Amino acid sequence: MNRVRKTFIKGNLKVNFEISGTDAVIHLEGDDAVDPETLVLGMVTLVPSNIKKWVPITDEVYEMTGEAFLYYIYDELAYRIVKKAAGIVIAAILASPATSSATAPAVAVLTQALGAGTIASAEALLSAEATDVVAIMNRATWGALKALQITSGQNVGDVFDGLDVVFTDALPAYASASANAAYMIVGDLKGVTANFPNGDDIKYKFDDTTEMTSDVIRVLGKLYAAIGVTAPFRFTQVKKAA
Repeated sequence: MNRVRKTFIKGNLKVNFEISGTDAVIHLEGDDAVDPETLVLGMVTLVPSNIKKWVPITDEVYEMTGEAFLYYIYDELAYRIVKKAAGIVIAAILASPATSSATAPAVAVLTQALGAGTIASAEALLSAEATDVVAIMNRATWGALKALQITSGQNVGDVFDGLDVVFTDALPAYASASANAAYMIVGDLKGVTANFPNGDDIKYKFDDTTEMTSDVIRVLGKLYAAIGVTAPFRFTQVKKAA
């Protein structure tokens, strides 16, 4: 979530992206007028919703532990909410089409068994605008790549191609992934936009009245956000070969 593009626009956010366009040309003196650019644009609409998590605690626990325990609860809620937001990023990338449409930018697809050249092959499918590229994978997949490096005598730069690795449990480990399932994403996370109409800080509510007769306090955290892929070919999803 630290790597995605963030905006703070109230309400729904519409983001244009280029599907195709003609190149600029050299115009020499005396030549005929140049043709206008043929530009085809798409538009992604990001509609925000609340990501929520709440936990109940008893009056007795709160009275015995005080503010320190409450701050622990706040941290736990924040962790779960941000983890869910990161999972939405992964889901958005995996749900993107292989060819851009009027409402969705394309994500490249590579179907390949895990090997020393997998990450480099996935990078090769990205557009030139993907500049801050990372490899996103389950930690067990990272371990399998490290094992390949050792057994095949490859250098770290050869196996991971010098990329930072971002770990997520939202992708399966390569060993347990089913055929044609995505087990890795290679790309530039700035190709995802997260819009936070009310800011990107998590809001908390402390409710000690709804269930006061049961001596239960509700602590809720929420984040109002819209997350989506907003640029074409910033990502390659790598699928396991059948």
